[in-house]
This record gives sequence, structure tokens and C-alpha cells, in this order.
Amino acid sequence: METQGQSNEQRKWGPLPKNPYEALGISKNATKDEIRTAFKIMSRKHHPDLNPDNKEEATQWMEILVEAKSLLLDSTFKPTYFRGWNPFSDSTYRPRDRSRESSRQKTEQEKREEEERERRRAERARQDAEYRAQQEERRRARDVAEEAERVRRETEERYRQANEEQARQEEQNRREYEEERARREEERRAREETQDQYRRTEDREYQRTDENTGQEEERRGESSQSHHQEHAEHTQNVELNALKAELKSKSWLGWLADGLNGSNRGLYRRSRLIWKIKQIERKSKGGGHH
Repeated sequence: METQGQSNEQRKWGPLPKNPYEALGISKNATKDEIRTAFKIMSRKHHPDLNPDNKEEATQWMEILVEAKSLLLDSTFKPTYFRGWNPFSDSTYRPRDRSRESSRQKTEQEKREEEERERRRAERARQDAEYRAQQEERRRARDVAEEAERVRRETEERYRQANEEQARQEEQNRREYEEERARREEERRAREETQDQYRRTEDREYQRTDENTGQEEERRGESSQSHHQEHAEHTQNVELNALKAELKSKSWLGWLADGLNGSNRGLYRRSRLIWKIKQIERKSKGGGHH
């Protein structure tokens, strides 16, 4: 056994096992489930992919483990002593038709199955990672949506408070405006009442003044009428005397001569003077005045 690969001093896991039970680390009374469990544990420990720095020894151990498992799970196997057991040659503890080639094929099959299981585990791990990433992305998106909703609610609340404050301010301004308008209306009514009272007082004073003035005007009118009549009579007398004087300034022949000379003081002028004198005398006799 020491001729296979490295010497015992150079091996990482010590000398090769002397029998299948020692290879799997189980007792001779182990059940099939215990054999399978032990194989899984030992294959993980000695798998070549997990021991890249000791791949040659790991490969030997995997062949030993596969052979030990295959031997102990064989229904035709009868436990005896294992002196001279060599897992790298045809076993003398099971029928001769189970050659090492079939053992290698089973090893390759189990290796492929193990690789498939590893691939499935890696796929499940990848899917789990993707699922966790998706969950994390959903959680972030949910957090972002919640934050946006919170900001929206805060913004709406600020707008609502601002609108309420504006409404309160407008209501207060409206009340102040109504109070100011009522106060001004009251002042206006008071002024109007005062003005009405003042106007009534003035009207009464004006009425009394008008009565007194009317009486005075009547007296003054009577006096003025008499004065005007006297003045008109005096004016008529002056005009009448002037007209008579002009008429007597020339004889009839004189007026005729003026007319022949082309002067406007001819007989026409004399006739006009006579007519005016008669009009004035007629008014004086009738009591009329201009």
C-alpha cells in the first residue's frame, strides 16, 4: 500500500486505511444509513476539488471511500478479516464479476452525481442570492415609496396648515373690515344726523331771515319803484324838452332847406321829432313809464 503514490511520512492524512470500516470511520455493526452518512462526511473532507494543494492524495482517498462504501453496501458482502485489503485492485471480499472497472464507473457516476448536486446547490445558492437581492430591492423600493409618501403627507399637511392659517387670516381681516365699515357707517350716520340737524337749524334761521328779508325787500321794492317812476318821469321830461327845443330851433322852411341841401335834418327829421314828442306826452298822460 505504501507503493501507491506518496509514502506514509509524506501523506497529509497519514497511512491508507486497512479495511473499509477504518476508511469510513465506522464500526463493524454500522447500519447502511450510517455508512452513507459517513461516506458523505469523509468525501467532503477528502474531495479533490476541496483540496487543490493535495489533489493526488485526495483522489486516492476518494477511490478508497467509494470502494469501501460500495463494498459495505453490497448485499453479497460477508464481513471477515481484511488482511491484505487493497482498494486499488479487485476485491476478494465480493464476487469476481464486480471488477475495478465497474467500481471506477460507479465512482465516476457518483462523482457526476456529486457534481450535479454541487451544481444544484450552487444554482440554489445563486437563486437564493437573487431572491435575497430582489427582496432587498423590493425593500429599498418600499422604503423609498414610504419615504416619498411620508414627504407627500408632510407637504400636504404643511399646505393644509398654510391654507388654514390663510383662511383664519382672511376671516380675521374680513371681521376687521366689517367692524371698520360698521364704525364708518355709524360715523357717517352720526355726521348725517348732525348735518340734518344743522341744516334744519339753518333752514329755520334762513326761513326767519327770508321772512325778514322779504318784508324789507317789499319795503325796499316799493321805495325803489317810486324812485324809478320819478326817475323815468324826469328822463321823459328831459327828453321831451330836448326834442321840443330841437324842433323849435328851426322853422318849417329851415327844415325844408336842410332837406334840399341833402342833409339828414330835413322834413323827415322834423316828422320824427313830432312823433316822438307825441309818444312821450301820451305816455305821460296815460301814467305809463318806460
